[in-house]
Amino acid sequence: MKFLIFITLASTAMAASYVPTWSTIPPKRVIQHSDINGAALVKAVEFLKPGDKLELAAGTYSVERMWDILASGTADAPIWIVAAKGAQVIITRGDAKQNVINIGQGGAVQYLCLQGVEITGGSHGLRLGDCSDVWIDQCHIHHTNEVCLSANSADT
Repeated sequence: MKFLIFITLASTAMAASYVPTWSTIPPKRVIQHSDINGAALVKAVEFLKPGDKLELAAGTYSVERMWDILASGTADAPIWIVAAKGAQVIITRGDAKQNVINIGQGGAVQYLCLQGVEITGGSHGLRLGDCSDVWIDQCHIHHTNEVCLSANSADT
């Protein structure tokens, strides 16, 4: 089985060669999310369906529980979790007892894009588990207790 993780950096000449083929598929539904309560963000992500794009309003979203994103899209209908245009979106955790965000720790995740968010705090900033075709794009991960991004807990 082939697993791909796409991680791109802003303003790199080579970035275009790392953009997944599904990156140009328009969303079927755009959901505006403006409640900066971390629990509300977790709940909004839980309800995402293939083809959904969740646009996050500016703010600091503090998630104080174990958060494992299990939302999966398809090759024809990826899922997007993105900062709204011009918005500074920060997702954080106040202690190092858990990672800020886990993706695919409790099951397979595919065709998911996390774009334009800042992740800080926690143990690991972002931990990828059982993932394929997951795209981490233009995210700034910093000031974590351990590594910023890890992908060593499953066949990622």
